[in-house]
Amino acid sequence: MNLYAIWHKSHSEYSYHINDETIHLLLRTAKNDIKEVTILFGDPFYWTRDEKNKKYRWDMKDAKMELKYQDELFDYYFIELKVPTKRIRYAFLLVDYEGKSLVYYSKGFSEVSKALESNNLNFFFNYPYMHEEDLNNTPSWVKDTIWYQIFPDRFCNVDNPSQHDWNNTYVRNNEVYGGNLKGITKKLPYIKSVGFNGIYLTPIFKANTAHKYDTVDYYQIDPSFGTNEDFKELVKEAHKLGIKVMLDGVFNHAGFFHPYFQDVVKNNENSKFADAFVIKKWPAVDFDYDDYTIFAQSQKNINYETFATTPYMPKWNFTSKTTEDYLLGVVKYWIDEYNIDAWRLDVSNEISFEFLRKIKKAARESNPDIYILGENWDQALPWLGGDQMDAVMNYFLTNIIWDFIDLKITNIEFKNRLTHYLVGTPKNIINNQYNLISSHDTERIKSRVDNDMRRVKIAHVLLFLSHGTPSVYYGDEIGMEGKQDPNNRRPMIWDESKWDIDFLNFIKKLIKIRKKYHNYNSEMKVLSHGDVLVLKTSDLRLIINNTDKEQKLSIDNKYLDVLNNKVLDFSEIKTIKPFDFYILKKE
Repeated sequence: MNLYAIWHKSHSEYSYHINDETIHLLLRTAKNDIKEVTILFGDPFYWTRDEKNKKYRWDMKDAKMELKYQDELFDYYFIELKVPTKRIRYAFLLVDYEGKSLVYYSKGFSEVSKALESNNLNFFFNYPYMHEEDLNNTPSWVKDTIWYQIFPDRFCNVDNPSQHDWNNTYVRNNEVYGGNLKGITKKLPYIKSVGFNGIYLTPIFKANTAHKYDTVDYYQIDPSFGTNEDFKELVKEAHKLGIKVMLDGVFNHAGFFHPYFQDVVKNNENSKFADAFVIKKWPAVDFDYDDYTIFAQSQKNINYETFATTPYMPKWNFTSKTTEDYLLGVVKYWIDEYNIDAWRLDVSNEISFEFLRKIKKAARESNPDIYILGENWDQALPWLGGDQMDAVMNYFLTNIIWDFIDLKITNIEFKNRLTHYLVGTPKNIINNQYNLISSHDTERIKSRVDNDMRRVKIAHVLLFLSHGTPSVYYGDEIGMEGKQDPNNRRPMIWDESKWDIDFLNFIKKLIKIRKKYHNYNSEMKVLSHGDVLVLKTSDLRLIINNTDKEQKLSIDNKYLDVLNNKVLDFSEIKTIKPFDFYILKKE
């Protein structure tokens, strides 16, 4: 028995409650090392008295765990337990293939007889109490949302003159093309017609750049986008169509020309906003500045902290009462006055945990149904404990899909990576994650695979049939191209003669398939990973040939091809074309 491989931790991805009476427990062991695992558990305060010897014994129960996952190194055993008393102590009884058995608990390992005879429950793992208020309590509407991400300046221009040609295929971040809120409102019926029921807008508040991540006034819509009333109209019309609206909250940093920071530049230590930013030494700004010279300070040792090494984005000080009052006021204002449905928090992993808690509390005070999404590029469990954010942009899954369609990993590596993801993502979180394969921060999926629409389709199949809320970046649905920022931010193509209609219809079908067949209580599982990848997700089977060669199929029986709505007899279909796939339901 390989003791070094055995691992469990209470209150982690290996131990969490999904409601106030149900707990999920996971145990890791070495691959093919353990024959069976039994969990020993009970309420630590429930004891029975033996009438013969007059001694009390703990009322311990047991249950077999399921071998749920396996990767290249480990097996993972899982169980869901009902705990009516909301308290549980537990340990694991392990039996290997040679018949050797041990009990694993929080203090290490013990012989079975000693563990069962002991009345010292301090050795057992402990989950003291399952508080409902410690759960994420993510709004129920989130898991049913299919998001459409919009970069407002490049989406649709209605009566908004610009010196730049909307048809440009080479763009810069300092170019304003005139996309505006009226343009988004105008295109809401199009968004609805594809099947999207949520829009995520990158920043729309007053700022100097086209991307607006350098906020100057958090209470004003940028004039290039329109007015606050234009935004109110957009939200009203979106809600009429059943479309949720998510705003981008840039609360990690402000813009250089935000009036608070300009006051600091002018008055230094004597500014009433001196503690609102993270100033390393005075004077805060010791260089003459205009747009060019500010940018020229990048990666230099300046006197204030910033986002990355970007001098025109000074970092807020989250311990400042001035900062707290101002930013929490912003959070509540757009909920209270404009009825938005969600906040996406930019650079959320660089905002303090304590301030994130305050953001969530303030938002939920205004509307208990608000969704709080974070921009974290890694596994983000410390941020997803229920007290800070509901979900993050799910780059944990994104990177697996990217590497798969980039042909950087084999089917077996895909299976192992998917296992790591499923093990590392608690089931009370996974359905609320924001899944994506393109965004304003990444190259477009079509350009990533050198315009090979076969691989683009495979990527979208994995996106839409994974658990979590899928998102499409504006224009991806019609086959737009674009490498890294800023080239991924080209103006939306509205000339339908230039659309990939076949792919647009494909996206519409995927959305309908997801709505009809998605089972929130299941998860994606690899059934076979030879030359052809076979996956099970919800009640569907995915057959994927992610190679440039025709591959043999070893599938029998008849299945419904749900994408094309026809029955296929696989006793007559013996091969699958390069970079082809099936989405099937058993007849």
